[in-house]
Amino acid sequence: MFPEAAQRIARLFVEPATLLLSGVLRRISQDELIAALRQGMSSRAVIDQAAGIIMARYRCGPGQALTRLRKMSNDRNTKLRDLAASIVEAVAAADPAHAGRSSRRGRGRLAATGLAASAGEAEPL
Repeated sequence: MFPEAAQRIARLFVEPATLLLSGVLRRISQDELIAALRQGMSSRAVIDQAAGIIMARYRCGPGQALTRLRKMSNDRNTKLRDLAASIVEAVAAADPAHAGRSSRRGRGRLAATGLAASAGEAEPL
């Protein structure tokens, strides 16, 4: 055991140290929350774009498009945001209006997403 004088000095530092550490931990969790929210907002925008592409491709509503997108994500064992990003990139690459991008390469990407037209269907966006 420590001498009484050392214990008194230690007790003087316990409360300020506790307050400091709890403040640091609270700040870290706030920073993590802010980063997660920013990532979520970014992901949501791409997911909404992909849902819009699916709505146009399959002539369905937003709920059906998100359901289809989730199913595709599950079937491919791919994160939803990653699949959505690949769909948006593939459609952008397949669009001849996007200068500097190969339309043929974009159609290959589009086929890989499962959104390319099959025989007898209209060409996707």
